[in-house]
Amino acid sequence: MRFLLVLGASLALALSTVPLMPPASAAAAGTYFFHGQTTDQADKANGVANARFDQTAPTGTFPVVQTTTGVANQDFIANPLTAYWHGAFPAGTLTGQLVFDWWWTAPAATSVSVTVFADPDYAAPSSVQPEKIIGRGVVQLAPAGGASEMHGAIFINGAVQRELLIQVAATSIITGNGIHVFYDATTTPSNFSFVSGPLPVTPTVTFDTATPFAFAPSTTVSASFFGAEPQTTLERPIAGSQSGRVDPNRIFIDWPLSSRTGIGQLSRSLDGGDSFRLLYDRTCAQRSRPNCLTEGGGDTEDEVNLINGDLFFADQEVVANEALASSIDHGDTFPAARQFAVSNAGTAVDRQWLAWADPTFISIAGQSIEAFFSYHVPALAVHVMAITASGTPIFQPVPQLTDVSQSGNLRVDNTSGPGRGWIYLPYRNGGGYQVASAPVASYASAASWQANLVATDQPAIFPWLNLDARGNAYAVWVTNGIVYLSVSPIDDARNNPHATPPGRPATYWTPKVRVTPSQVTSAVFPAVTGGDTGRIAIAYMGSEDCTGVSDNCADAAHWNTYVSVLTDALSIARGGPTTILAGKVNHRIDHRGQVCTSGTTCSGDRSLLDMLDLGFDQTGRIGVVFMDNNNGLAAEPRTNPSKAGPFTQFAKEVAGPSLLAATVTGISGVSISIPQNGRTDASGDATWPNVAGSANLRSLDLLGASVFVSGSDLVARIPLADATRAGMARDLAAYNAVPQSTPPADRLQYVFRFSTAEDVFHLSMEYDSDGTVRFFGGKLGANDSMSNGSSSLGAVYNTDASFSGIGTLDNGALTLRGPLSAFGLAVGSGLTGASAFSMAGPAEPLDGTILIPMRTVDASPPFDATLATQPAPAPVAVDCTDPNIQSAGGWHVLNDAKATSGTLCRDVGTNKTSDSLKLQFTGTGIDIVVAKGPRGGVLGFSVDGVKQEINEYAASTASGPPDQSGRKGLTYNVVIHRNVSSGMHSVVVTNDSTDNQRDMVYVDGFQIYGGDIGTPAGHFVQETAGLVVSTALAGLDSVNELVVDPATQLIDVVVETVAGTTVSIKDPSGKTLATATVDDGGVLDLQALPDGAGAYALVIHDGTAGTIAFQAWEVLTESR
Repeated sequence: MRFLLVLGASLALALSTVPLMPPASAAAAGTYFFHGQTTDQADKANGVANARFDQTAPTGTFPVVQTTTGVANQDFIANPLTAYWHGAFPAGTLTGQLVFDWWWTAPAATSVSVTVFADPDYAAPSSVQPEKIIGRGVVQLAPAGGASEMHGAIFINGAVQRELLIQVAATSIITGNGIHVFYDATTTPSNFSFVSGPLPVTPTVTFDTATPFAFAPSTTVSASFFGAEPQTTLERPIAGSQSGRVDPNRIFIDWPLSSRTGIGQLSRSLDGGDSFRLLYDRTCAQRSRPNCLTEGGGDTEDEVNLINGDLFFADQEVVANEALASSIDHGDTFPAARQFAVSNAGTAVDRQWLAWADPTFISIAGQSIEAFFSYHVPALAVHVMAITASGTPIFQPVPQLTDVSQSGNLRVDNTSGPGRGWIYLPYRNGGGYQVASAPVASYASAASWQANLVATDQPAIFPWLNLDARGNAYAVWVTNGIVYLSVSPIDDARNNPHATPPGRPATYWTPKVRVTPSQVTSAVFPAVTGGDTGRIAIAYMGSEDCTGVSDNCADAAHWNTYVSVLTDALSIARGGPTTILAGKVNHRIDHRGQVCTSGTTCSGDRSLLDMLDLGFDQTGRIGVVFMDNNNGLAAEPRTNPSKAGPFTQFAKEVAGPSLLAATVTGISGVSISIPQNGRTDASGDATWPNVAGSANLRSLDLLGASVFVSGSDLVARIPLADATRAGMARDLAAYNAVPQSTPPADRLQYVFRFSTAEDVFHLSMEYDSDGTVRFFGGKLGANDSMSNGSSSLGAVYNTDASFSGIGTLDNGALTLRGPLSAFGLAVGSGLTGASAFSMAGPAEPLDGTILIPMRTVDASPPFDATLATQPAPAPVAVDCTDPNIQSAGGWHVLNDAKATSGTLCRDVGTNKTSDSLKLQFTGTGIDIVVAKGPRGGVLGFSVDGVKQEINEYAASTASGPPDQSGRKGLTYNVVIHRNVSSGMHSVVVTNDSTDNQRDMVYVDGFQIYGGDIGTPAGHFVQETAGLVVSTALAGLDSVNELVVDPATQLIDVVVETVAGTTVSIKDPSGKTLATATVDDGGVLDLQALPDGAGAYALVIHDGTAGTIAFQAWEVLTESR
């Protein structure tokens, strides 16, 4: 145990480092000088060196020198890898500071950790004695080639009986090498003094549990691609924003999809976050990224300049290089001249950050600077680069900051506060959480940057920083599963560059406060955003059934996303009581198990990567982008520690405080109601391509979505701007008319997507390029993976064999139905994040590769639902001409004002059982509404294969001689009812007549109870009919053209004229395919099979001595 010299045990006491107390508070303990022998450094290897301190000033000429390393176990007393001194000290309780005035050399700016032990026991079996520690803090050292006087202080608190041991260790294995402390000489009289005084006051924190705080149902940013560690920018106009360049409804979200395939992604919302669409360059569409000329997929970052609206996208090319692209049309295009590989020399590169800047701050070579780009060389340094108005990054050959273990998000003070024009960069190193700052104007000089310690804690993941509207800085981090906050008030004289003497931004930081509520016992991924003065929000993931570090959680641990809001965070700087309002963002558990924070060295679950993000809109509503991989596609079972990536979610605050202060128009609060069970969507947003000014594809234009229960079915209704097959055919062609490097789309898919507690489900319809329609659905699982060949990178919405579905395209909407039992649902079940998506892309067997994914064209706003049965609806009336009814044979339409909808469907002839009307429906009953008359025959009415024959003969209701046309003297609205069990059913209507004097059957329509008509799947068989009213001259032929296309299966003509007239059908070569003569009944039905496409002829030959009149219904049965 005595030889545990390096990297060791836990702290017994954690105390923040703060600036020196005023001299007036000093106690009379006096000054203690360090003494020793020239052999002190060597003696440390042979026991406890005689490096001591007392109150006698040095008299020697030559200083004694010690050095230290960055790998020392600081809990090990008299560790030979440290510099130390020990000596007698008066007994008592010490509460205050040790203030150091000492001489050092340091090759570069660095820091040292100072530990104070009270009464160490050098003879104890173990030299690791954290219980003896009464103080520990970090002291900064400036670069110095020769022994230079430096100052620092740490807090101590504890009792001493006889002796103190003061021990110093470097905090960095990089900048900590080659540092030396000089003492015991008149030229280097290194010393310390004890200043009695109060310890830093940590404000009392109270969590507000009374104020409502809630977030809307979350938007699934991409239904197709997974997105871990997403970042977001919510545009909002500020003072100085150029007119028309910043849109408060525009939001960007980025994430790295895959370094193996070089893909980083960027999505955009134009409706305030209700829906998002991927931005990608169609000339490299298979890469699904916003630009083509760079690689990516390592880390991503987006930023918008809120003055001019320019958009920046940074993408890490694995860990070898950084890339930058920018857009001046809000993401529609990223011109080649604005795409760059950032090729600063380095052993490797890591996390990059972007920060926008007011273009008036600085110009270089005549180009205004409108953003900054920083990146980290792992464990070494940070480069900060300027970006010009042309989007060009300015090469930065020398890093501004060294000794950086990991960097955090870059920020520029663009406010009107006293820190305007300063730039901030948070990072962590061996000394803890540091924040460096520099004037923007001299950003390129390493000498302009100065780092200050926020806390000695080691952030477990990226340190995060943001500013409010005054320029107050807020630092957040997570240590041991707890999220902390420290504030740097810009008006404090130590921070204010306009104070006298001038302060420096980020110099003074308050003691840390915990911002996670007590029930959140493990947290990770903190991020902070700042609104008006003192108003901040902090987002993080948290678990209430895991304690401590997130890496060590059990597989069954549950995770949520939280936000903590402080409307007066400056109360921490005042030392007064602080109130925090905390609440959940997600509406379902979004992760199970561990969250690894070791980056690319993780051996545990790193499926979420390293962060989330948040911002706020022009009303002060908080918007959070977070992750959810709690589903069967990501992990089966959910507790499986090996998980696929998450779906990216975005949610905005609907109840709680605003991040903007109250105005004369009202209070500073958010109160927004989101409908349950369904939401509408604006029309006109299914534009293709996804750039300004594109055409709207109306059949893909979703007008909303809703969900309910009907009988034993789950029903989703999706209104469309054009709910017709013809519109879908048109828009699939329009989609494919836009050039892109991937193959043309095979189909359109309409997806109703929703989540339950542990699963994601869908109901879907596809319209195929061959005209077929198909309804299906299922639960996201292994058969729904979209892959790059080795990893699952997204989802497709494929058919589950065990799932049966039906749908209807009618009355301006798509209705999808599936059995409740297939989803494990019942009345009262809850759904979250339900929304509809319209997509175009490859056929189902081909959609599992990221090279040719489905593309979202429109999406509806998300909603939650509690499933309820709709009130018993009125029967659904379906006319016989409804486009969802398949017709074959000689069925034709009679215009008749006495019929229900002004039309009757009629079929003529005997032995015509192949002439049919077919439909599907869901419900509990169906009426067929027919007409009867003097030529009425026998109608076959089959439901689920059970046929009922209906005699449609009735005496004429018309006066005068009997009518042989079958169009007069009819009896209308004759209803025949069939009860069925709740579910899906098939109906077939046929002409079963056998008497050629009673050979006409009539259908007016149908009424469906407890359900609706379904749109048939597969090829759709339907008739196209034309009516010819004309005359034929005696002895001559009247020839009428019939245009037959390849889809025609049967030609049928019904001719009403005088007896003796000959009717023929001829093919394009003149060959007669069928002929017959009209008998005394006056109505003839003639059928023929087509012999290929072309112009066919209907020939009417008048064999009488005079001119005759005729009507002909030309009916073509087509399969499409």
